[in-house]
Order: sequence, then C-alpha cells, then structure tokens
Amino acid sequence: MSVAQVLNTSGATPGTTPLPEAAKMSEGIKAMDGCEHIYALGNSTGGPGLAILIWRDKAAMEAAATQMASDESQLGGMGITITHAEVYDTFTEL
Repeated sequence: MSVAQVLNTSGATPGTTPLPEAAKMSEGIKAMDGCEHIYALGNSTGGPGLAILIWRDKAAMEAAATQMASDESQLGGMGITITHAEVYDTFTEL
C-alpha cells in the first residue's frame, strides 16, 4: 500500500528554478526505488510550503531516510529547511 510523506518547507519557492544542487537532490530522490511522485506546494508570494512524496510502501520510504537526512542537512546550508510532518497510509485521488 502506498504511503504519502508530508514535509514542511521554507526557503524555497515552488515553481521557480531551484538551485542546481537542490535540483540534483530532488532528481536523486525521484530515482530512488519506490518513489512514485513528488509534489511541491507553495504560494508565489513566498512563505512556507509543503512537499508531498508518494512512496510505493512504508519500506521504500524508510529505505530512503538516510539519503533524505543527508540531503536535508545540505539544504539547510543553502537556507532551505525541511521539517517532517505526517505520514499517511490512506488517501484517495478524487
């Protein structure tokens, strides 16, 4: 069963060109086994945003945790912060 991992973000504006290092990290996460989708939500006026990662299953999400922690540490050095929020195991596209 797929799981949705929600992350709170600040310091980056979805829809704008990301820093090359951040773009490379996103591509690395997308290429991980079990990563099905990544959605970035924000407002053009700035402020905090959300990232929603859809994983094939909880095991795939947990397998990515070490790489994601390393990426988050590097993003912090670029002024981008990520805070883990909820993980949902039940969701439906309407």
